[in-house]
Amino acid sequence: MAKIQIVTDGTSSLTLDELKKLGVDCAEMTYVLDGEEHYAFDDEQTTLPEFYEKLDVVKSISTGCINPQTFEDIFDKYASKGTSVIYIGLSAALSATSSNAAIAAANLEKKYGKQMVYIVDTRQAGGSYALYALIEYAKDYIKEGKSAA
Repeated sequence: MAKIQIVTDGTSSLTLDELKKLGVDCAEMTYVLDGEEHYAFDDEQTTLPEFYEKLDVVKSISTGCINPQTFEDIFDKYASKGTSVIYIGLSAALSATSSNAAIAAANLEKKYGKQMVYIVDTRQAGGSYALYALIEYAKDYIKEGKSAA
């Protein structure tokens, strides 16, 4: 059976415990509140109601996409061991994040001489059950012995 690793991003809204249970790696996204950068998993102890309370009092909010090098580092952890990667994340129409994942995938294809990373354009916004469902669906295919392609 082919070795395949699923990678998602912070828009999946999966907790660290859920990611571990699913065996899924995650590229963290950042957000900025009043000029202070945060990583989602740094605030793992913050509940959603507490997070939304913070949003009510800040003056500025922005988000950042994951850069190609961060994706390449994550993908290469697996590709370097001969493991294919399936990236399931935020819609390409909503963020440059998916494009940056594709840049990283292309770099690794040049490095290894074959496609190691497969990008799924989910056409989904973050925080939806759809991303979780797609991850579960992909895991089922992997269990059935299907390839990443």
